[in-house]
Amino acid sequence: MQPASLAPLEYYQVGVNSPQCCTLMSASGHRTHRVVAGDNNGMLACFGIKKGQAVPLFETPTGLKLSKVTVSNERVFVAAGSQVCGFSRKGKLFFDFTVPIPSSIVAMAVHEEHLHVASEFAYKHFVDCKETNSVTVNERISALALVYENGRSFPTPVLACADQHIRIIEGSDIRASVLLPGRPTVLCAFGTPADGDALVLFGTSCGKFGLVNVSSGRVAACDMNEDDSAGITSVAELLLPGLGEAIAVGRNDGLVQVFDLSEGTPSLSHQASLSGAVTSLAFGPVSSATEPELVASTYSGSIFGLPLSAPDPVDLDTRLAQLKAEVAQLESQVTAAAHAPAVPTMVLAELTLPEIEIVDSMTLLPDEASYLLSIELASSIDTLVLRADVPVDVLDSREASLSVSFTPCAPNETSLLLATYTCQPGVTRLQIKLRTIEGTHGAIHAFIIPATTPKVAYQRTYPIHALSLHRPASAFDPSTLPLNTLEFTGKFSLMDMHTWLARCLPSLPDKPTADGCHCFYESSFINTHLECHYRAEWARLRTENLCTLSIVRDVVTQAATARNCAISFSTDVNDDSVPHALSLLIPKLQEQNLIVRKLAILPALQDLVSSDGGEEFLPPDYREILSQASELQADSKRRPFQLERLYGIITDMYIDKFKFQGVNAKGRIPALMQMLESCNGQDIVDFFNA
Repeated sequence: MQPASLAPLEYYQVGVNSPQCCTLMSASGHRTHRVVAGDNNGMLACFGIKKGQAVPLFETPTGLKLSKVTVSNERVFVAAGSQVCGFSRKGKLFFDFTVPIPSSIVAMAVHEEHLHVASEFAYKHFVDCKETNSVTVNERISALALVYENGRSFPTPVLACADQHIRIIEGSDIRASVLLPGRPTVLCAFGTPADGDALVLFGTSCGKFGLVNVSSGRVAACDMNEDDSAGITSVAELLLPGLGEAIAVGRNDGLVQVFDLSEGTPSLSHQASLSGAVTSLAFGPVSSATEPELVASTYSGSIFGLPLSAPDPVDLDTRLAQLKAEVAQLESQVTAAAHAPAVPTMVLAELTLPEIEIVDSMTLLPDEASYLLSIELASSIDTLVLRADVPVDVLDSREASLSVSFTPCAPNETSLLLATYTCQPGVTRLQIKLRTIEGTHGAIHAFIIPATTPKVAYQRTYPIHALSLHRPASAFDPSTLPLNTLEFTGKFSLMDMHTWLARCLPSLPDKPTADGCHCFYESSFINTHLECHYRAEWARLRTENLCTLSIVRDVVTQAATARNCAISFSTDVNDDSVPHALSLLIPKLQEQNLIVRKLAILPALQDLVSSDGGEEFLPPDYREILSQASELQADSKRRPFQLERLYGIITDMYIDKFKFQGVNAKGRIPALMQMLESCNGQDIVDFFNA
């Protein structure tokens, strides 16, 4: 069933704002809530809605770059750097506290006299500004939520961390750690203790969301829709009239979606597309005391109301008249600016470079085994140049309002990709899908040129790891898999090995623990596993994929040689590992081979049907291909050149198998390619064993 479209109503405009800087505040004696928002310019604004119009209640300049805004007991608390300030419901400052933390606050929650804050690697709990609990973690913290468990009068803090885990805090200890299907970006308490289990709602950078049972430390439910690849930046709990509980998610491509939970599993019921990345979501009675609505803020500072029920036609007419008045006002401003006297040309020494806020991310899409580069500015983007010193394929762009040109790179140059994107006026957000190839490490450099005067380029760098398609995973039982082992020994420190492996693996902690590191990964493309265990002067890696061991061995030995560090390695190859890896790859190969064959004859079948006026005369298997046309084309667009990619992985595995035996098998690759094109699984296995 098609989801209902939500009609956004723009209520207010603030400056460029950070995630979780817009929320709702109840007001004594009023049946509707007020909207509170803060921006990067330091302005804290509060307004209500009366007859469809925003009524400002206060605008307080704080002089700070506000990073978080929250509400407790009709009081507003903001975070800026390491400072927390409190404002009354009339916008008057009554609280100012500098938190003793080494870095800026990234997450904050307030409960009565309790203040919970999280910096990059630390969580602290204050009661009346006195520290009572603290926890230090090795992973970067991205979000914080307070969840009430049944039978407890105080909330349980939950931290979201960059290693795809959320950590449940008990006092000054970590009570439990839960692995999620992606890197969590936002958390929100879900339900009440009276409902039973204490739940926390999470959203991830790869577009997944779900619920975690805080009491049991398990994922209670998770949406695994492969089509939703845009990162989630905000979540909210909803109570839909006549339907029950629902979940709202806001994504960095401007999409707001509402998922109904009445049937137990998330079902998309409403959606809307906003003009910029969604930074905050809240739900409550804003314009009507009887009909709660969603309130969403975007990166550019626009605050929208999203009523879940159909608006009154009278209100729409009123809104149309208001929009016409606003357009007329904008036209008069444009006319005045066009006739304004020209600004005299300044010499270079007098130029002031514009300050541009850039929100960017490079996110692994596990279902597609590719990366999504997302860049958004508060102003229009004029040009984007991508340069890579590693092999990278540009798959597509999610924006139709731009053109791309590729510059050929000479063989003796370090650049392997030069792509220039030219944007149409008004484009503020770009999303580009990229595909990396495991085996080499380097970086992608983005040069962003806003449509400002003077022209200034801003550079952003995104590291590409040698095992870029691997992601953190939960521990696995080694006895159930045919694992190959690679061991390193030598006069290297723990930090040396950690630095070398960081070139291979994404999401490793910035610093290992003193007694070493033990972590687990999985390939998002092949679904093989990797165990890393290392300390000073010793490291062991185990996986059923020989290609993974070969890549790690090459990267570590090259790095150790460049550092003049004596290192030795030994390998133990399990003969059953290659057949096991092939058993994971061959079904993917056969599936893609079938898709390619169907797509090859699809145009001819469509021409035949259009010329002869029907498909009744076609065999059943051809009619099935025609009925699957949209699905086949969508899969090809979502995962282009997947068959060639599988060919490359299997041939690399064949070469690496014999490389560990000291044999150069590259001469047999043409015969292997013929075998792969025939796509007979048993013949491929026999060829590897020959």
